[in-house]
Amino acid sequence: LAEAASFDGAMVVATNGVVPIAFDDHDDHDDEKHDDHDDHDDHDDHDDEKHDDHAGHDHGAFDPHAWQSLENAVIYANNIAAGLAQADPENAGDYYANRAAFVAEVEMLSADIEAMMKSLPADKRTVVTPHDAFGYFAATYDLTFVAPQGMSTESEVSAGDVAALITQIREESI
Repeated sequence: LAEAASFDGAMVVATNGVVPIAFDDHDDHDDEKHDDHDDHDDHDDHDDEKHDDHAGHDHGAFDPHAWQSLENAVIYANNIAAGLAQADPENAGDYYANRAAFVAEVEMLSADIEAMMKSLPADKRTVVTPHDAFGYFAATYDLTFVAPQGMSTESEVSAGDVAALITQIREESI
């Protein structure tokens, strides 16, 4: 994108230091529930097809939704503040002060979420969503997100899709 925009300024990569989650690290439920893809021998093809069919579009090998981890949000803030301070040293103090205020809010939010998650019983930690985008959040808070078979964010849901979703929710006590 930077090349296409012909940008010639200093580039700051907000994600430096973020450890990406491979889709396989949080997609094991797809292998269990979607037998229609089990006949593929090549794991990479299986992964690509799974994400095309169930997420609506292919993100590649890694989950790009890293901002859903509050720990990663702090990494982003650190990188952005450092980049702004380097580009505009006269106002560096303001950038770092704003970063500190933001991080304090994130830490309070994290504590609130952690308290809420502790109150959820282990058998009530599954969420149905039509888009496989919550791997970082799931990993942090010990949740399971499942994308219904055949559903796509890029197509209209049929009555059959809704019926299958209801069946899945009932069978798995979600």
